[in-house]
Amino acid sequence: SLRLQSILDILQADCLITSRMYEKELEQLGYKGKVLLAEKLLQTEPEIRILEGIRRQAKDTDPLYGIFTSGSTGTPKGVVVSHRSVIDFIDQFTDIFHITQEDVIGNQAPWDFDVSVKDIYSALKTGARVEIIPKRMFSFPAQLLDFLCERQVTTLIWAVSALCIITTLRGFSYKVPDKIRKVLFSGETMPIKHLNLWRRYLPDAMYVN
Repeated sequence: SLRLQSILDILQADCLITSRMYEKELEQLGYKGKVLLAEKLLQTEPEIRILEGIRRQAKDTDPLYGIFTSGSTGTPKGVVVSHRSVIDFIDQFTDIFHITQEDVIGNQAPWDFDVSVKDIYSALKTGARVEIIPKRMFSFPAQLLDFLCERQVTTLIWAVSALCIITTLRGFSYKVPDKIRKVLFSGETMPIKHLNLWRRYLPDAMYVN
């Protein structure tokens, strides 16, 4: 895609890690650098001495990840986030929203999207459990609600659109995941009629936009 091509042009990366399932897409991008396949890397013995050397030199201001905007208004814009930024954020986030080892986080955000940072690192910080919800379930509310109930999910850090899927398709008339105690959403305003439905069926939960 044009977005991926723009990102590669900006990064000027010497090496790219991908999976066999994306080889055809990579060929279309015309990437000229070194390509490493994740499947092969997983079969490779780690160089312990090299890793130890990297860890000894690591600083909290080293980059942890980078993320690019969609590019819908022009060239995608990239931001690099350090380890220290995530540590400071998660310290505050888990404290403010009382996330503990007793929580079960229902992961909706893809792991290549930075909203998932809240799920991943809240769990690493507190010992909470993360349940990765299959993407297909967001097209089938009954399956989604079964999953939330079976896994006893307590915390949702979801996009507004994902929350609205359940109320739009009257999912709560099928089943109510009554273990949920925290519903956190961001990026857009939650329509009041949908929020009121969530509050009607889960009145004891905390809702934060």
